[in-house]
Amino acid sequence: MLEIDSAAAAQIVDSSSHALVQELREKHKTTRLAPLGLLVGVVFTALGFAAPQPGFGVPVFLLSVGLYVLLHVSDVRRKTTVIFYDLADDSAGLFRGLHDAFTYLGKAQKFWHIPAEGTVRDAKYHAGANTLVTRTAISVGFTNPPFVKTNIPTPSLRVGAQTLYFFPDRILIFDAKEIGGLGYESLRMDISTTNFIEQDGVPRDARTVGQTWRYVNKKGGPDRRFANNPQIPIAEYEAVRLSSRFGLNEALQVSRIGSFAKIVEAVGQIESYLRGNTGEAQPVAQSPVVSEDVVEVSQSKPGKSGADWFLIFATGIAGLCIALLMFAHSPPEAPRPEASAPISTPRPMANSEKAVPSVPSVPPVAQLPTPRPAVSAPVASPRVVRTDLEPGVALRFSEKTPLPVTVILSQTLILKSREHGVVGLGKGKQITVTARLDQQLTVVANDQSFRVDAGELAGAIVLPPTEASVP
Repeated sequence: MLEIDSAAAAQIVDSSSHALVQELREKHKTTRLAPLGLLVGVVFTALGFAAPQPGFGVPVFLLSVGLYVLLHVSDVRRKTTVIFYDLADDSAGLFRGLHDAFTYLGKAQKFWHIPAEGTVRDAKYHAGANTLVTRTAISVGFTNPPFVKTNIPTPSLRVGAQTLYFFPDRILIFDAKEIGGLGYESLRMDISTTNFIEQDGVPRDARTVGQTWRYVNKKGGPDRRFANNPQIPIAEYEAVRLSSRFGLNEALQVSRIGSFAKIVEAVGQIESYLRGNTGEAQPVAQSPVVSEDVVEVSQSKPGKSGADWFLIFATGIAGLCIALLMFAHSPPEAPRPEASAPISTPRPMANSEKAVPSVPSVPPVAQLPTPRPAVSAPVASPRVVRTDLEPGVALRFSEKTPLPVTVILSQTLILKSREHGVVGLGKGKQITVTARLDQQLTVVANDQSFRVDAGELAGAIVLPPTEASVP
């Protein structure tokens, strides 16, 4: 099989189309920013919903959508070429004829592109065919090329990897990466008929010209050696070959005879009109069909006519998203303590200091007495003297400590009772533990009896009998 394929679109350019094709190529190569905006928007949205501070996900998402839309519009404006045709009455009639010819071609039941063909070595195993072809069904379109705006409907044919667009004065050829162009004077169209052994069913608008068999003998009849040897119809199709000395080479088939002939006739009339209206003293660009006075070749570039406001707004939205994300991911401010209830940290006291630290959680209801040294005047309560503890040995108070016993507090202790109210004792203050009932202890401080939990005396130091004093 030999491929029937055109050269790359970049090589299919004649002199009459060079300027326009160069303009289209420059716009076609402009970098698109919308895909980058989509990626950035996804990242912004993810960071917005993952922010430690709530309420930023939805605003960042909406701004990201706006960012993508603005970048897409900017891409379209920067990459689009505008081709405007102001056709005179006679030239408008010629292009209308070309448009009608393609409409007639589109009504054919079947239309194929032939990308490859080859010679058959043993025709009797191929229903007597001399040539094998591969074909792909195609259709006629009336769409503009990508990033090209024009004021007229443009007939188009998709032939393999390339698409041919038939404008009033030329053919533009687009593939995935490049653009080419040919004037109608450089286009050659050859039309013939061909008999095709149709195994997929003959289209309704095609003519059946004969029958054959899947396997034939040397005389063209059925080969009796094969039991499964069905009869196959032979259809007559219109074969079209589009070519140019600049590299265009495409093969087509149409089920209805005469479908493409109308296009050849319309193109021939346009070519004759262009040639007849281009004398030696009048350049081709001044043709009434398409001239410099009536054609706006391309939209002005933003860099020349002014700033691209869509791109500027998109940049502003991106900056706003970044600012919101920085604020959303900033650590929250620690709450300030209320002035009415300050939290104070007790400082270490010297041996000579006996101040009682403040207790923020419970407002004092009784004035704490000033600590008195052990040599102060005796009080009314009797002094407790223990003889079962070894003198000079410091122990930690626990549930096994025998009572009564005098202890030194290792932390601030708040004592409460209905009779005496609230009394606060600071670290280093002495109290006497007189009784124990489960986890409740009876203590004596300042000649007053209180009940406390055993856990509140954790870490208290037990005084030996010789060092204990009356609290």
